[in-house]
Amino acid sequence: MFNWLYARHTGGTFILRIEDTDVARNSQEAVDVILNGLRWLGLDWDEGPVSDDVHGTGRGTFGPYFQSQRKENYQRRVEALLSRGLAYEKDGAVKFKMAREAVVIPDLVVGEVKRELTDREQADPDL
Repeated sequence: MFNWLYARHTGGTFILRIEDTDVARNSQEAVDVILNGLRWLGLDWDEGPVSDDVHGTGRGTFGPYFQSQRKENYQRRVEALLSRGLAYEKDGAVKFKMAREAVVIPDLVVGEVKRELTDREQADPDL
């Protein structure tokens, strides 16, 4: 809801993308609940699925709008990260190399937020 409000307030574009890659939890009913709930709340999207059909068309230029259709996009990005040394493979997973220092985030609401690494992150901060 916040993202919709922010997009409308700033004249931005609200893009709806459905997360449907968790095969165990994904179902047509789950997609219907998302879309019907947004419509019930009166929240419209500028770009996104036109229907609840994962193989259906979308409206906009930043599709596809179902995550399960974006695998090739993500594979290209992973390969680029690996080739530039920004990520690496370990135990069958791709891990992102992360900074070994506190993260400082400029927040418009509360000001500068400093997040120290946890003990576990200090030992292995990579995601």
